[in-house]
Amino acid sequence: MDTARLIYDLEKKLDFYERQNQGEPDLITLLHGYIAELLAASTVYPRILNRTTVFGLLQEQATWLHDLEGWQALKDPMPLAELEQQRVVTFKSGLLEVVRPVPVADDMPQKLKQELATVASLYNIRHGVDGWVAPHVRVDEDRVTDVGYLQARDKLSASHGGYEVSFEDDDLVGSAHCCGNNCGPRGKPRSGVRGMVVENGTGL
Repeated sequence: MDTARLIYDLEKKLDFYERQNQGEPDLITLLHGYIAELLAASTVYPRILNRTTVFGLLQEQATWLHDLEGWQALKDPMPLAELEQQRVVTFKSGLLEVVRPVPVADDMPQKLKQELATVASLYNIRHGVDGWVAPHVRVDEDRVTDVGYLQARDKLSASHGGYEVSFEDDDLVGSAHCCGNNCGPRGKPRSGVRGMVVENGTGL
């Protein structure tokens, strides 16, 4: 589901780009095919930050990954309903949006301190601050072959037993085109980008 959402978002951006750039040719490269396959084999790690995930964190029923301390629960979090009522947390696009935190002063009421601390925790998770691991697109190390790594190594960085996948705006159109048209790195049609990776079991 996470990968499907990612591909859907890419296709929406591609559609917007095409409307803004009618008549301009797009260059689809070998790299774009590899990025598309990486995305097909990837998931959002540690988890996608949607309302369900955030609700679990604030109910102390779920934990989140910290680089140094491992999986951690939030300390004394404020209920999600109260944060949404204060409009400091929203999910307009289906994913967490949180306001920038402000410092906590000693003379503040305890409830306000709790709210600000919770906002700071969610902000740090969302943006990967203070040791928290921000959600990112990650592919398992064993899904990337030597050839795939050499082709896309500038788009890969180590991430907890796998690789974080990233790409520049210049890669957006080509990669989204390959995702949308089920093409592999050689531009050949596939029965499905994700299906190709999973069925073959060879990665890239």
